[in-house]
Amino acid sequence: MTQRKGEVTLSQIKHKWPHHVALPADRVRRLKNSEEVHGFAATFSAAQLTYSLRRDDSDYVVFCFSKP
Repeated sequence: MTQRKGEVTLSQIKHKWPHHVALPADRVRRLKNSEEVHGFAATFSAAQLTYSLRRDDSDYVVFCFSKP
């Protein structure tokens, strides 16, 4: 995989923002909820990018923060 100059990678996110909060994907992915959740996370200086994971047949969106 290629990386563009200045692009933040998942490993950089996990290093610089070590505190992770996983929310159920169905609650974050709707447009209205998505804007509210991302706006709320931004006030606590969350990483610009999120990542997803799947556990026990459920999907989650993970937000990363620099402070607990």
